[in-house]
Amino acid sequence: MPQRDAAPLAIHVSANWNDGLRYPGVQLDGASFAEVFFGRIGPATAAPEFAVTLGVGLARPGKDGTFRNSPYTYDLAYVLKGDMFTGLTRKLSPKNLATVKATYRSQSTTATAVRQHRAAAPGGPGPVGSSTSIDLPFHGTEYYNTDGGIVWTSTFVEGDNLTTQDSTFQPGRTYTRTWNAAPFGPTVADAPTWSPLGYAGRDGDTISVAAPPLFGDADGRPASRDDLPVHLRLLRNGEEVATAEGGWADFAVPAEKATYRLEATVTRGAPDTLSTAVSVAWTFTSAHTSKPERLPLTTARPTPAL
Repeated sequence: MPQRDAAPLAIHVSANWNDGLRYPGVQLDGASFAEVFFGRIGPATAAPEFAVTLGVGLARPGKDGTFRNSPYTYDLAYVLKGDMFTGLTRKLSPKNLATVKATYRSQSTTATAVRQHRAAAPGGPGPVGSSTSIDLPFHGTEYYNTDGGIVWTSTFVEGDNLTTQDSTFQPGRTYTRTWNAAPFGPTVADAPTWSPLGYAGRDGDTISVAAPPLFGDADGRPASRDDLPVHLRLLRNGEEVATAEGGWADFAVPAEKATYRLEATVTRGAPDTLSTAVSVAWTFTSAHTSKPERLPLTTARPTPAL
């Protein structure tokens, strides 16, 4: 292992079953391998619907025994389908890990944030990785394994602001990431794949809005704030159709083709100090649909070096 003073901060083992929709299962968690024991009981049996995942988070412990402000983290995820692990040995090195040089900035007077990582196998389950507290601003190095095309979901939480990003990495490569950099504004990147309508869409004669992110950072990562009172307004050919309070809404509209304008406005205050008021308007044409379709929403915003 490149960092010899690394210690486990979390071990997660889960047994999952593919029911055709998702991977329900059970999970065993511990702070170290001394607390977590797992293995197959009995002979191997064909079980193609079964998958086991192992997630390991490592970091440098501080003098207080916590992992706060660890200058590095290791996030390791292993997935085995059709059987239970009966032993696993890996030799870690920069050649078989991805290295991320990460910078976390601040957009509020909140002094502490949390960074979290979890993994998913392509089309299957994945384990939880590390979760560590950091004082902002912060610079650190993050190591990830890439076995089997693992997809890593990173989450950054500063106060009530939550930002996420999905990533796949190549072993032996070094990446640079800056999180939480200004300016903050609307983004339609990374719309939820589980919804055919995405952040906004039309199904028949109903236009639906599903919490489009209004505080994306400079890299366009979606940032959600479900606690804020978002004001939505929909116009058709210049005439107001309806308004709604909150990021989610369904608007009934006529079947005929028309030009629409969807507006969203939101404000926020302390402890947030940047982008305290955000407004966005999308103009598009739409008519009756025979199936759910996403609206052609795009965003264009300046990204100066700040």
